[in-house]
Formats: sequence, structure tokens, C-alpha cells
Amino acid sequence: MKNNEMTFSHEQIHRIQIDIIAPNGLGFGEGSISASAQLKSGELSPEAYNAGLDILQHDNRVVQPIDSDAVDDGCGDGRPAAAVYCVEGGERKYFNKSRRRAKVFGGGLVAFTSMQRSVAQVLDGAEPTNLASDHKNSASNLRELKILYGAHTDTHAHGDNCGCGAIDKYPLITANALAYRQQITDVVELFYNSDKSSEKTKLVNAVFESYKTLASSTDYFAGTNGKVTMDYIESDGAVIKQLSDNHLEDYVFFNEIEDTTFDQRKFDEIMKERGIDSTAQVFAVDMWRGRMYADAAAKLHVAHAQDAERYQQACDVAFVDFIIRTAATAATLTDGSLPVAYARAV
Repeated sequence: MKNNEMTFSHEQIHRIQIDIIAPNGLGFGEGSISASAQLKSGELSPEAYNAGLDILQHDNRVVQPIDSDAVDDGCGDGRPAAAVYCVEGGERKYFNKSRRRAKVFGGGLVAFTSMQRSVAQVLDGAEPTNLASDHKNSASNLRELKILYGAHTDTHAHGDNCGCGAIDKYPLITANALAYRQQITDVVELFYNSDKSSEKTKLVNAVFESYKTLASSTDYFAGTNGKVTMDYIESDGAVIKQLSDNHLEDYVFFNEIEDTTFDQRKFDEIMKERGIDSTAQVFAVDMWRGRMYADAAAKLHVAHAQDAERYQQACDVAFVDFIIRTAATAATLTDGSLPVAYARAV
């Protein structure tokens, strides 16, 4: 089999194209996760850094099918899992294997809640109430659609934090969507396939305005923090991965190939195959999973009516929200120096 071909579980062969779309990173961010800082300190060697880049672009084994029994999703955090569990009857039930599942920052409930809030505000003019109530409403909607989601915590979690930056820093991420609005708009244009028509520009601006409403609210985030959110996610029966070690991500990988994901542990294996002893990690986001959630938000918004135009508007708003929150999360957690790869089926 050629290096740019793979056989997936549905027995179709995909040709994969992986491009490094931002060799020096997105160039914006205020977070502590930094490829450049790791290189400067010697924590990451130039040899390991360059090997990782080469693997991302030229070794398609890093893109693998999600496990057939992993129909939920998790976060794109690059750290390994120390434990995997769900809560049943108030007690943790542990699993023996970490499944390969789809990845979106914060997990599906966090992403979907943000999408639904933007759709409600942009298309219905609905005023925001409270993030905790939005989580419950979105979880109910996902159950209606029979969509499962997951999340992660970590071994360092304490106090009001759950260990997932996309959850713990949700209010700050919302504010940073506005602080980095121009740079994030460029990212939206990359993934939204915008033709820069006046209507699409107006839609993108409307989603940013919905973020402005949330960021200026004195009540929306009240009573909600990372621990409260994770407690709810656990009570909803989601599978949680408890991650270990420190953040050492050096790259970001966006994946458009449906039913596949970036396999971070396969990346580790390939680095070792090359004789590279490295701590390098990779953030991963499955854009196709975001599109799936956007479709779900649109279906709920039109209340299953046959309104194609309204459906498309809702789908567009939801997916633009997904890109904005993904980019704002990256800007909050990293300093923008992590190279970005983009995988597509061709």
C-alpha cells in the first residue's frame, strides 16, 4: 500500500493530503503552551521538532479510523490517558482501554452548547440566560438525537478546575474570541470556505456579536466553572479520560476526513521508530465532527421542518461558531507558535 493510501473500517480507500498550513503557527495567542519556548529551553530538540513536522506531513499513519465502539468524542488534548471512566450510580466505573474517538476542544457538549447559543442569538435574537442551563438543554437535545459525547479531566485538577482548559477557561475563551477577532476571522475564512460575499461576512460578524453579548453579561457564567461543568458531564453518563503529565503540545492538527482522527499515540510510536526520544505532543481537532454538530444544531433549530434556507443559515452559524471557539481556545491555551497541519481526503 502506498504511503498516502489507507484502508478504513468501511473498506474504502482514501487518498489523504496533509498540508502544513501554518509552519510557524497561527501567530497569535497568550497561553503558556509554546513550541518556541520548548525549543528555546532545550526541552524540545530541533531534531525532534523537525521529525514531528515531517511525520505530520508525510506519514499518513497518524490518521486512523475511530474505533467502531467509540461513537462518542473527546477533547483534542495531546496528553496520554492515565484512566478512563464513566459514572454509574454515583460511582466511577473504569475501563481497561482508551478508545480512539473523535476530538473537538472541550468535548462535544461544550462545542455543541456554544453552537446552539450562537444559533439562538443570531437567528432568533434570544437573550442568553445561563451557561449551566444551556449545558442541560444541549445535553437533552443530544439525547434526543442519540448523539454521545465525552470529555477529559486530568491528574492535576483541583479547586474550581476540571483539568480541561477548553472548559476551565470557557469565559476567557469567549472574551478572547473578541480580543483576537481579526486573526480568528482569517481562520474562519480558511475553514468556512467563505466566498467573502456580503451575506457571509454579515453572518460571521453576527456570530462575533453574539460572543460580545456573552462576554459582557454579568449573569451568563455565574455559578459555573470547570468543576461544575465536569460534575454535570459525569452525571450525564459521559465517558471521561483522565489525562496525565504536563502540556507539551508542539503542533496542531486539523482533520477533515470523516470517521477518522489524528492518533496521538501512533504519532508517539512513529517518533520512536525514527529513533527520536521526544516529549512532543499534538493538539487535534476533527473538523468533520464539528460539521456533524453543526448539522445537528440546524436540524433542531428548524424543528424538523422542511425549510432548506433556514436550515442552511443555522448550519452556517453553528459551524462558524465552532471555528471561532476552536481558534479562540487555541489562542487562550497556546502562544500561537505551534505549527498547524490540515488533513483532507482527495
